Amino acid sequence: MIGAVVTDLGDGASDLTPWVALVVAAAALATLGTWLEGRFATEASRVLRRRVLRGAFGVDPEHVRREGAGAILGRIMEVEPVAGLAATGGLQALVAAVEVAVAGAVLVTVPVGRPLALVLLGVTTTAVILLRVHVARLTRETGLRMDHTGRLLEDLAGQRTRRVQGAGPADPTTAYARAGARSDRTTALVSVGATGLWQVLALATLTVSGLSEQASAEQLAVALGAVLLAAAGLRRGGVAALGLTTAAIAARELTPLLRPRPYRHQMLLPPAGRVLTAEDVELRRGTTTILSGVQLALAAGDRVLLSGPSGSGKSTLVEALAGLRPAVGGRVTGRAGLAPQFCDDHVLLAPMAFNLLLARGWPAAETDLRDAWELCGELGLGGLLARMPAGLAQVVGETGWQLSNGERALVGLARALLAGPDVLVVDESLGPLDPLTARSALAVARQRVRTLVVVSQE
Repeated sequence: MIGAVVTDLGDGASDLTPWVALVVAAAALATLGTWLEGRFATEASRVLRRRVLRGAFGVDPEHVRREGAGAILGRIMEVEPVAGLAATGGLQALVAAVEVAVAGAVLVTVPVGRPLALVLLGVTTTAVILLRVHVARLTRETGLRMDHTGRLLEDLAGQRTRRVQGAGPADPTTAYARAGARSDRTTALVSVGATGLWQVLALATLTVSGLSEQASAEQLAVALGAVLLAAAGLRRGGVAALGLTTAAIAARELTPLLRPRPYRHQMLLPPAGRVLTAEDVELRRGTTTILSGVQLALAAGDRVLLSGPSGSGKSTLVEALAGLRPAVGGRVTGRAGLAPQFCDDHVLLAPMAFNLLLARGWPAAETDLRDAWELCGELGLGGLLARMPAGLAQVVGETGWQLSNGERALVGLARALLAGPDVLVVDESLGPLDPLTARSALAVARQRVRTLVVVSQE
């Protein structure tokens, strides 16, 4: 249609030179924009992933316990929309704004297009209102999705935190599906609804204005070109706005990882003749004081039994001695290695050697593998390694070779011993073992570590 009009214009065709130039440059601009988007998205993704992982490793362990490891992993999974959508959405939004602004300016310059400029303003305002509604719905959907993802990850990892055990939707899947359906409806309205509304209203207004004002063919061509340019801008802007809002909401969830309050335990050297001390230590869980006025002084070669009833704070104390929990009062000097409770000693989906040598470098050196093999033999895991087709290279964990509770307890103790601590705390980690195997494992620990603290129920 535009081509036919231009052909009939004759000498007036020179007035359409800007449109011709725009069409000629469109392919080059599109190619350049795609290249810039790809480069920017790749670089932004690299930087963002590095910062998020650094922040995740620096999160206070107490925050992980309170929020749940699944929720932290769920936040990390939000990196993808931030890195990709923020890059492409930002550039596309800029191009869309230029297109709509140019279209509006062109419409104002021709009499037949002035009513269309008002219609364009109204459609743009409607699109902004729809976008605000979409932001509210998408925020709700994102919150439900992250909560549901966190619960699933916690279940898969076998962990139960206070957040997971707390009250939540009776059927989180149904609530998430409903929120997603509502968000999808506004997504469709923002992405194509505004463009369709503009095209219908613009063509109707252009027809009425053209018939009533006896507009020239040149004016109709200019106005029609502006209508098409505005339609392209609205369509591009809708898609870009959806990407930016998704990225913005995801970025808000990533904020605790991008700007964490890292937990840094500065190990203080113990006084001469001591390997580990606690001086008037006070420990809390949240706002509740668990222990206060704790005094402890261990010398090389000490053997200590720490006993008490359930809930008396034994595990809280050994976490502080191992540098895993900060003391709100007093100070701890030195640091102990920890063989944690069986329920907290996780086996990762990885080779057996990786699970044993977490405290050493990886890939493991030949000497490290030899040490791990010898220690497993001393602890009674030699038969297990013999049954595994790949030995220390055998993948264990959730979907790998299944370990019994007793085998997992021995793996946890071996992991702590291979770290080579001066002081080792065994926090009820041998509970799944029979008495004979437990005594044998403790004998191995006494041979390999000079100072030993054993935690047991009273």
